[in-house]
This record gives sequence, structure tokens and C-alpha cells, in this order.
Amino acid sequence: MKIKCYDISWDTDGEKVFLPKKVLLDIDMEDDIVPHSEEFDEIVVNDLSNLYGFCIFGCKIKILE
Repeated sequence: MKIKCYDISWDTDGEKVFLPKKVLLDIDMEDDIVPHSEEFDEIVVNDLSNLYGFCIFGCKIKILE
């Protein structure tokens, strides 16, 4: 599933770093996970966090396909 994460609010603990405000991701989802459910949002946020090494306070998610 291709998604766009935008308005990303990163938890940098005050560290001065450049992190994107929007990211395009290709996420592997199990068939039983409902888009925009709590489980779905958690998977997306965890993938972003793992990709960039910083936690996330929140973001908006748009499904592209």
C-alpha cells in the first residue's frame, strides 16, 4: 500500500536535525488491518520512526493506492 505521511511532528528531544515534513511510504499491510484504524496508524508511525531513527508525536496519513 502506498501512503503519504505529511505534517509530521518529530520528537527530537530538542536536537537540531533536519527531518522531512512529508514522506511517501510503501507499507506491507495484512489483509485484516483496516486503513486509518489505530493498528494501521501505529504501523505507519513505527515504520517512519524506524526509517529515520526518531519518534513521532503525530502525522496525517493519506492512502495513495
